[in-house]
Amino acid sequence: MIGIDGDEAVLAYLRGRGPCTLTVRELATGTGIPRVTARASVAALSVDGLVCLIINGDETVYRVRHLHAAPGRCEYSLACTISEAPE
Repeated sequence: MIGIDGDEAVLAYLRGRGPCTLTVRELATGTGIPRVTARASVAALSVDGLVCLIINGDETVYRVRHLHAAPGRCEYSLACTISEAPE
């Protein structure tokens, strides 16, 4: 499976799940593609503006906030979903 096929598989899987939190392992298992391809596809879809998500520091968990029908700039800031934990 090559890049564009991986992107399509990841996008279809995410659209089927909706907003969620998932790991690279879950994404790779659910799509049947290698984990490295899953990571690259999520990054590409995010850059294209098709998927709005928050990625943990080591890029193993994705918090998918919403998806778009077409590439482009998102009108909804992800900043409103990030907050500091109370001390």
